[in-house]
Parts: sequence; C-alpha cells; structure tokens
Amino acid sequence: MLVSPLSGQLRNPGSNNPMSTAKTGRTYFRQLAPVILLLTVFADTALSSEKSTKIYASNWGNPQTSKEILAMRPLASIMQKLTRNPETALHVLYPGDDKGIEWANDLRGWLISLGLKSERIIMSPDSYREDIIELKLERKY
Repeated sequence: MLVSPLSGQLRNPGSNNPMSTAKTGRTYFRQLAPVILLLTVFADTALSSEKSTKIYASNWGNPQTSKEILAMRPLASIMQKLTRNPETALHVLYPGDDKGIEWANDLRGWLISLGLKSERIIMSPDSYREDIIELKLERKY
C-alpha cells in the first residue's frame, strides 16, 4: 500500500482502484472459508471418533478416595481430556442390570466430586457387556 502524493489516498501499487484492497480481502476470505469449515469439521470428527475408554468391573472394586479413582489410568486420562475441552460431554455407557446401574451411579458421583459438572455427563444403559462401562467424549451442543 502506498500513499498517493497528489491525492493523499491509500493505493494498491498494482491497481488504479482504491477499493481493490477491500475486494482482495473479501477474495481471500472466500478462499479461506471452506478451509476453516473443513478444519472445524475435522476437529469435531476427531473428538467424536476417539475410541471409547473402558472400565472393567474387575478393576473397579469399591474406591474410597479420589486418589484411588485418579489412580485408575482410564479415569485420570478422561478427566484430563474433559478439563482441556470444556465444550465436551462424557457419555457413560453402562450395563442395564441392577449391578450396572449401581456401578454407574457410583462412578457418576465420583466424577461430580472430582469437579465434573453433572450437565456434562450423559448416562445410557447401553454397554455391550455386563462387566464393562464405556466412556466416550462427545461434543456438547
């Protein structure tokens, strides 16, 4: 951009039209808009396509302290991811029998006591096995 000595207007050196820079800016935006959209979609897909984390009944036991909960690597990892991504929710898929419901409610209580807001926890009795709770991060809308 140069200042014309006669008129004092800003001018693009390769153009006689002072409005060409505004048009150039719009052109760049039009070219970048699809790229920005794709990056947003890929980021969302990467988050939702993440494999589920599994907690096995044999590893659960009956934790008594938050230290014991965070010593479970899958839960520590999930809590870190949830902290880094406040726009995500945790989908808990648990066995639908009485033991599964009790286990899932126990886990939910621990997650809340560790600071996860209850609105970010989605509970579903949809585990494919009675000895596994699956944890999946999902984009919250």
